[in-house]
Amino acid sequence: MAFYFLTRMGYYSMGLISPDAMEGYMNGLSFLGFLTPAFLSVIFIHMALGLWKIYRRNTLRMPLWKLAQIVFGLALPISFFPIW
Repeated sequence: MAFYFLTRMGYYSMGLISPDAMEGYMNGLSFLGFLTPAFLSVIFIHMALGLWKIYRRNTLRMPLWKLAQIVFGLALPISFFPIW
């Protein structure tokens, strides 16, 4: 996910230079298109494991750090799909 984030931010930073730089950047990364199904499966597995962790608990009483870990774990994949 970090690799996806870095390449995405690289794409946007090329936009600060020029649209041609953005296009060149994407042409340079076009060989990574086969990773899309793997990335999407990792996102859905990540969310499913987070929901499974909540489901398997006997009670929803938990320390604040554990709640934060579950919430951020579920929010991380959603943050990669902005609503436009």
